[in-house]
Amino acid sequence: MILPQDIFNLLHGIFLFFFWGGLIFLVSCVSVAVYQAVHALASEKKRFWASLSTVISAIITTAIYYGTAYYRATHETVYIDGKKQVINIKKEREEARRKSKEQLDMGYSIFHERCKNSGIKIYQTAEDVEGILLLKVRPGGRKRRTSDPMWEDAASLGQGSGQDSIQQFLTYKYMNLDGSIRQLSYVKNEREGVVIENGYQYVDVKQEDGSYLRYSDGLDDSSDMTIVPSPKKLARYAVTYENEVNPEDRKYWVAGTTVKIIDMQTEQLMAEKVVYAFAPEQGKGPHTPWSNLYTCPKEYQFYREIRYFVDQVLKPKQF
Repeated sequence: MILPQDIFNLLHGIFLFFFWGGLIFLVSCVSVAVYQAVHALASEKKRFWASLSTVISAIITTAIYYGTAYYRATHETVYIDGKKQVINIKKEREEARRKSKEQLDMGYSIFHERCKNSGIKIYQTAEDVEGILLLKVRPGGRKRRTSDPMWEDAASLGQGSGQDSIQQFLTYKYMNLDGSIRQLSYVKNEREGVVIENGYQYVDVKQEDGSYLRYSDGLDDSSDMTIVPSPKKLARYAVTYENEVNPEDRKYWVAGTTVKIIDMQTEQLMAEKVVYAFAPEQGKGPHTPWSNLYTCPKEYQFYREIRYFVDQVLKPKQF
């Protein structure tokens, strides 16, 4: 991944190349021109000393010009409490780059340490599951504060949000013959070399007021969902999550989340997936910080990793 620091270093190198290259080129041109003029006009005895003094004058003049330009480019006059002060911009920028690198290195260090505890742990599975219960749904839309270092759902890349986090459990799953995932789709389209599995028949979702709604797929080839009040008997197996919002980690744009699958009858933890994320731009790059991440385990934004994780534990009943 190309970081802002890499781009800055490249531009800085290009600037230095043209700066010193231009200086040498200008001095050379001025010296040659003056030498030719003196050689043509001066007498034989005075040509050498006249040429030497002219070249030295050209060098000094060019150095003064470039020195003045460089000083103006690296210093700025400001007024603090009514007093005029000159600030060395170059020094300030170097200090800022140093602090930025230190923060980036610390972020990487924290992220790699947290990743030691990431991954999937499956303790129990269930077959022929018709529906699941979502105890929490990640907020979508305007509630996605992707530029806030303290955003609770920062590590939820690839897990979906809002209505999408419900719909993904109702769609068909297309797989290659080796079992690798290809895509999720609302359309069942048989094709050679592809295995298709349906999703769950319904998803019960807990609402903010404590009530439950049952979501099921609409007509085939449609992304519409049928929504009705859930019956008293809810789905046995529940999916929920807990976000890790550690202020010290968030200073360096490191976030974590744990997805859990629970048997509501026995209250046993069936599986859990721990994900950590690190935003290397740390709010200073051209991208929305929490949309440009390193994650462990590796997460893909459009692959709906949460669906694939739940499928490993709660295997949907096929019909």
